[in-house]
Amino acid sequence: MVISKPVSHRRPSRRTAVLLVAGALPVAVAVAAAPAFATPYGEPSVVASEPVRATPIDDPAPENAAPPQAPVNTIRIGDIEVGRPDFITPEQAQQINDGSEGVESSLSDALDSAGVDHARSDRIAEDVIGASVIGASVGSTLASPLAATSALIGAATGLIVGFPFLPAGLVVMPVVCAAIGYAVIAVPAAAVGAAVGAVVGAVEGSVAPLPEPAAPEPAV
Repeated sequence: MVISKPVSHRRPSRRTAVLLVAGALPVAVAVAAAPAFATPYGEPSVVASEPVRATPIDDPAPENAAPPQAPVNTIRIGDIEVGRPDFITPEQAQQINDGSEGVESSLSDALDSAGVDHARSDRIAEDVIGASVIGASVGSTLASPLAATSALIGAATGLIVGFPFLPAGLVVMPVVCAAIGYAVIAVPAAAVGAAVGAVVGAVEGSVAPLPEPAAPEPAV
């Protein structure tokens, strides 16, 4: 009696799996390479997930950037406004305006603390500063003839004082003594003129009419 051996199914199954894997590899490679070969030259690939964005060369300007300031063409001292001369730079004009505004603000704050109305104190401070400058200029101009004479006397005195310090003494000392001689007359005259102008400005600012406050906008 012939006994047949049972047929094992492992070898055919393993062989079938190997054949399936081996056959699937070329198909997978072909499918993966198909878009690359199918894409025409110069066109973006279909498989790209996101479009490529070009990086801007220059960064955009910030929205809150302050605009460039115009050159200062007006000099304001109190209630006096004059055009900026050519020999004064815009930076120097800005410094003059800032200094005048600081003095005016300090005087206005002092008047506020004394109980004066804020609008009135601003007007008084503005008139006082402007009138003081005018008074100082008028006083210095009126005293200029006497100041010039004093400068000549100072220059002559400088020649005598500088004679022992030849040769530099004859150049430096007359200039220094002339400046001192002029200042001895001009500075007190300018100070007196500024004081008189301050009083006049205070009186004018106290009686001058104030601008009417703006009417409030109607509610929408």
